[in-house]
Amino acid sequence: MLASEGREAMVKRDTVIVLTCLVVVPAISLVLATVVLPRMLVTQDDFVVAAGTGDLDTVKRCIRRGLDVNATGYGKLNYGPARRVGVLARLRDSPFSDKGNEIVETPLHAAVRGGQQETAELLIDSGASVDARNSDGETALLVAADLGSDALGRALVVEGAVSDAADNRGRTPLHMAAIRGHDAMAELLLEHGADVNASSMKAEMGERLSLPSYQGFPLPEVSATQEGWTPLHLAACEGHDAMVHLLLEHGADATISPKSGLTPLHSAAYKGYAHIAELLLLHGAAADAETHSGWTPLQLAVKAEQVAAAQVLLAHGADVNRRDPEGLTPLLCAVEASNRAFVDLLIEMGADVNAAVHADAPRLRGGWYFAGQTPLHCAVQRDDVAIVESLLTAGADPNVGGSEARGTPLHEAVFWPRPQMVKCLIAGGANVNAEDGRGNTALLRAAQSGRWQVVELLAEYGADLTARNHLGETVLHFYFEWCDIGVRGNTQTIEWLLDLGADTGAGEQKLSGTCLHRAASLQFSSNNVEFSPLAAGFLIERGAKVGARDVWGKTPLHRAAYRCNIPVIELLLANGADINARDNEGLVPLHEVGFGASRDDTIEAFAFMVAAGADIRVKSYKQITPLHLAALRAQPGLVGWLLEHGADANARDAFGRTPLHFATLPGLLICEDPFEIAGTLESQEFPSMRAARTLVRLVKDGADPNAKDSQGNAPLHYLLVSSVSGCPWRLLSVCGYSVSGDEHGETVEDSAWRYLYYGCDPLLAAASILEIEVSQLTAWKTRIPHVRKYVEFLKKCGADPNAKNNRGETPIEFARRLSRDYQEAKRLKGEREAAPPEQGD
Repeated sequence: MLASEGREAMVKRDTVIVLTCLVVVPAISLVLATVVLPRMLVTQDDFVVAAGTGDLDTVKRCIRRGLDVNATGYGKLNYGPARRVGVLARLRDSPFSDKGNEIVETPLHAAVRGGQQETAELLIDSGASVDARNSDGETALLVAADLGSDALGRALVVEGAVSDAADNRGRTPLHMAAIRGHDAMAELLLEHGADVNASSMKAEMGERLSLPSYQGFPLPEVSATQEGWTPLHLAACEGHDAMVHLLLEHGADATISPKSGLTPLHSAAYKGYAHIAELLLLHGAAADAETHSGWTPLQLAVKAEQVAAAQVLLAHGADVNRRDPEGLTPLLCAVEASNRAFVDLLIEMGADVNAAVHADAPRLRGGWYFAGQTPLHCAVQRDDVAIVESLLTAGADPNVGGSEARGTPLHEAVFWPRPQMVKCLIAGGANVNAEDGRGNTALLRAAQSGRWQVVELLAEYGADLTARNHLGETVLHFYFEWCDIGVRGNTQTIEWLLDLGADTGAGEQKLSGTCLHRAASLQFSSNNVEFSPLAAGFLIERGAKVGARDVWGKTPLHRAAYRCNIPVIELLLANGADINARDNEGLVPLHEVGFGASRDDTIEAFAFMVAAGADIRVKSYKQITPLHLAALRAQPGLVGWLLEHGADANARDAFGRTPLHFATLPGLLICEDPFEIAGTLESQEFPSMRAARTLVRLVKDGADPNAKDSQGNAPLHYLLVSSVSGCPWRLLSVCGYSVSGDEHGETVEDSAWRYLYYGCDPLLAAASILEIEVSQLTAWKTRIPHVRKYVEFLKKCGADPNAKNNRGETPIEFARRLSRDYQEAKRLKGEREAAPPEQGD
């Protein structure tokens, strides 16, 4: 029994000990952590946080312990309701826990920021300075104005707080009250002497406005930060009607503007605050005030599509036709935005419906607008029939813009294409046969764009199918152009166009040539393998002349030969075409096969024409043979065929150049080993090595490696020069130059060929076309090892590396001299351009 009672006593004792450890010790620790330690470890940061949270006990304790009420500590930008005190609460509420929410300020700032009236009064009574500043330069009054704490603000001004004290960004308490819309606070500040026209002195002021850009085009004065903003600017920008009214009643200047020139009216108009705009205008704001870059309030309202604000501005005399800094009228901008209400308003207020974009308008750089574009053009582009009808009713000219490259609104409508718009414009008086700046009618524009349904529609409205543009092109030309890029052609369309009056002879002596020229030069593709000869035959049956010539003097047979289109060649010859007809340069159709020597059927075309009577040794006026051209085009198979059929491997042109001279020009962009090719000349294992194959074939068939041209230059001279320049037409394309034709239809490649044809040195040909320094052309150093292989190959075949031209120059000296001469010419040209003009007496 006694043992049992002893065990129970031990259990009770152990239980007491365990409970003491589990309950009493933690309770004591909690008291120490929440009561004793906070009282012992209180800091300035605790003082600031306690003031912000309204912890009066801690604030009083801090004051009793002698902490400075005007010293700064880390506080928070926003405070919640008062929380429990203690170490854990202090850790949780520490401003260091959120760097973006911290600020260095005095306890009074914190009390005002937390809305703690009693705490603020205690701090003031304890000697806190009402004009002390925090790390942002803000006074307690500015914080109160920002938060709209009227009672705290009144208490501060009663204690003598300065009403115009500005922070580091130039903001006064009135600025903050204005931007927040705190009317009572603003009135309190104004009653105590706040400057109603105080301006912010720092650029950061505008960061708070966040005015958006318009359709991706930022307005500099609106989206950038601003200096010199007054409270009225801020109130107008934020749409605070009562605040604007209050400020104006207290003498705010409605015309004042910061450095950018942006007035309060600009901000109100851009944001669409019509009532504020009305107030500002009634208090003297100028309806057409300009920013420093030229924007008026109406233009900003139009950009932002603020109809009500624009209506107020127009009612007060804003200029409805004033162009903005982009060169656009308000009506053009409204049409671009497809805003029917805005368009109707502007028309009603007298907008010029025919005002066009000027040629020097900055907005032309954006790509959407073009010189001569009217609101009607823009509405057609937007496919807005309702706006088009409104503009036509208001007197818009449907035939305006005919002298411009883009043409009339009807030209725009057929380009997109928009049949309903076409009908609307024609019904509104559009001339269906009006021409654009290039002589294209709407019908030709539609055909050029491949809009054949629109072509049919225009034909129904009486469009002239015989119309031709300045290049002599007709609707048939454009039809064949589309067939040339892969559209499957059919003779029914040709017959339909001819029955409607299309002219088969149009384009003679013009750049375009006749329709037969176009039909003969169709790409011999799978889509049109049967159509090309059918189309040519159909045109001949309908009266097309097989001997017609274009501006270069070329016949349809020249064009067909260039394409190696044997069925059309055969058809033209059968209908009397002259196989030996010469163009303006003396080139016959057989030369054209050499020019176009880039197809697998080139040899077949040559064989066909030679069998039909073409002379394989024929020469142009510059004595160039087909073999010269085949060598220049790097066609080893064709070169071999010509040599086998009697072509002269050493034939000379008017400048003494042989085919081997020509063969050295294009090979260096195809970096292959001529020694390796020489052993496998007949093999098909190297289809990409055409340049090297051509050179090897000529040498093997007797071409003289030491033949000199009229200036004494051997092929090695050409080889070293082309190692610098490369073949000009390839160099041009690699350098990114456009291959599209100029006003005469001559492409960059054509120009390079012409330079070579007339005997210009290859380096000068490339450099003069490119208009860049020779030093840039010599940067092609990756080809130098392959150049050496070409040189070694020619030397092995008997070429003299020290052969001198008429000036006594070896190949390397020749290349160096040309480089130096060209650099010197460029230097002298630069000096002439930089020299001031001579003054007359």
